[in-house]
Amino acid sequence: MMVAPAIIERPLESESDSLPDLQVRSLPG
Repeated sequence: MMVAPAIIERPLESESDSLPDLQVRSLPG
């Protein structure tokens, strides 16, 4: 049960962090 929510929450946070991280780095970079 813990694996199901952990996998769903992991990709969600990873994608959300990757999107802003790329935009923020591209803006100043």
